[in-house]
Amino acid sequence: MLNQLLTLDTIQIRQDVRDWKEAIQIAAVPLLKKGSIQPEYIDAMIENVQDYGPYIVLAPKIALAHARPEQGVKELGMSLLCLKESVAFSQESRHDANLIFVLAAADSETHLNTLSQLAGLLSNEEAIQSIMEADSTLQIMKVINQYSS
Repeated sequence: MLNQLLTLDTIQIRQDVRDWKEAIQIAAVPLLKKGSIQPEYIDAMIENVQDYGPYIVLAPKIALAHARPEQGVKELGMSLLCLKESVAFSQESRHDANLIFVLAAADSETHLNTLSQLAGLLSNEEAIQSIMEADSTLQIMKVINQYSS
């Protein structure tokens, strides 16, 4: 379930970050603290964007950082960094993001239900707006709970 992965402990709200690399690093910290990922997973996510471009920007204002399970995932996990000021993943404004999700998939299947719930959430413009305008992680959790069934 989405609300079992995205919890008060794995959601952060910040005003801004220096650049997209710092966004990924900060977004991944809760998963590192929980032991879901190893430090090299963060490096792998950054290398993927450097190698393949801003493919992690799935929709306007939304990025989903990830790497291969063997690159440092210990267990299934997800975190969210909500930025009040967007961060650029390229020179094009369509690659600016305010919501940086980190997905740590331990294999090729266990995360699929969670991704399906996340897709439902991300396809709702009002839900996205509510998350971006939230002043607390509790407000964000209320939105996430609506998509976790």
